[in-house]
Amino acid sequence: MSLLVSCYVLALFAVLPLLYHNQYYDMGEFKFALYERLTWILAIGAGVIGLVMLVSWCIKERRAGRLAADIRALPGKLAVTDWFALGYAAAVIISYALSGYQTDALKGYKGWYMGVLSQLSFVLLYFLVSRYWIKDLLNKFLWIAGVSSAITFLLAVLHRFCIDPLALYEGLQDYYYIQFLTTVGQATWYSGFLCTVLPIGMILFWYCDERRQRICLGIYCMIGYASLVTQNSDSAFAALVTVWVVLFFLSLDSTKDFRRLLEVVILGLGTMRVVGLLQLAFPDRVVSLDPLSLFWSQHVSLWMVLAALILLYSLLMYEEDRYGFDIASVGWIRDVAALLTGVCLVLGIGLIILTTNGWLPDFLKGLYEVPYLVFNHSWGNQRGFTWSLSVKMFMEYPLKEKLAGTGSDCYALYLYDHYRNEVAPVFGQSVLANAHNEWLNMLLNHGLLGLTAYLGFFVSALIRLLEDDDRHIMTTAAAACIFSYMIHNFFCYQQVMCTPLIFILAGMGVRYLAVDKN
Repeated sequence: MSLLVSCYVLALFAVLPLLYHNQYYDMGEFKFALYERLTWILAIGAGVIGLVMLVSWCIKERRAGRLAADIRALPGKLAVTDWFALGYAAAVIISYALSGYQTDALKGYKGWYMGVLSQLSFVLLYFLVSRYWIKDLLNKFLWIAGVSSAITFLLAVLHRFCIDPLALYEGLQDYYYIQFLTTVGQATWYSGFLCTVLPIGMILFWYCDERRQRICLGIYCMIGYASLVTQNSDSAFAALVTVWVVLFFLSLDSTKDFRRLLEVVILGLGTMRVVGLLQLAFPDRVVSLDPLSLFWSQHVSLWMVLAALILLYSLLMYEEDRYGFDIASVGWIRDVAALLTGVCLVLGIGLIILTTNGWLPDFLKGLYEVPYLVFNHSWGNQRGFTWSLSVKMFMEYPLKEKLAGTGSDCYALYLYDHYRNEVAPVFGQSVLANAHNEWLNMLLNHGLLGLTAYLGFFVSALIRLLEDDDRHIMTTAAAACIFSYMIHNFFCYQQVMCTPLIFILAGMGVRYLAVDKN
């Protein structure tokens, strides 16, 4: 079982990002078919092996006279995260049983395929990896996942400068360049993959001591940062800042950790400055990007931030070398940082409310020109309209749908059955396939039961991983990936290039917990 599960994980991370078929014309279909076939092999193999294991265990325990007692003890061996995962699987099945779209719910909406089978496969991956991943294969996993994703990131950077070594853009009009890149396909799918995987490299660079490994990891992070600042998805920047903030709080235990944090951030901002210079040097080669991406790569204020961080890093080095400064001795930093983080969140939400309703005082009226602060139907590439309509849809759900949803990946079916006249004027011939917010989409597809279990799974996993006394590198990396995924997909959705990976990474993090019930 361990060999099967471990080979599956290595194979999935090796081939899913890189393999493609027929350029971008059926990339999404091909990626899901690849995932589906590999996962069916895993599920069938694990089913057969699991049955043999179960029968053998029952025979052994019965002969020892403790079968009944061991069966009664099984629930106590499950952690809170396991119960939430099982609860989510149950919610998916209940939603399917009560759905009016059972035929469509089984596999899911065409192109996304996040139906019942996919949802149950994610839960299966978590349980198999958290129990049977071979711990000694960690280095092989990191190399395979690192090389595969680095090639994917590098191709994405080249594509944003109209360099196309694999001829993936051949035959496409220039208009489509911004919508597709690298060997993943749709830009938002790639953004999800990037934000799910890149934090592993960032955490390893922060954690690692060996010089050659740090050089390799630094190069990996630079490629990832260069891709992040050119991939043109605003949600990726929210995920990046979230990982940096999480790493900040993890770095307050020692001066060495805090220096490493500064290195992670300096490397990121420095890489983005280099990308900005290349964009200015070769304007005829650059695919046109949105203002937020250009702000991160070209705005002069970030040069000043970078200079300030380099100065802080130098002062910290001086204080540590000369006076033995230990940041852990300054206990108020954590409290002040937590307070400032909370204040920034409250102020941000407050500004959006004030700006949206036109309540700003005269001296702040310039903020009306900041599109992110004015929540209307066009906000966030029509997410304002999508979210407002989705909330209205949930509020008008019958009780059954409020509790259990419409069925896995059935958002669009219900929407166009009941709200077509409201959607058509905004999206025309395009299909609004989901709510473009994974948590809101989960509420609509699986109801309050499904959303509670799904959120509970991720939050409980984060708590367990961050409370790990040993702080193994994979527990920290998995926590960073979960944070990044959750924030990124607040603006996006489940898809095959990120959701199965985050369940695997969550299971892998749990597998390396110092003290665990598994």
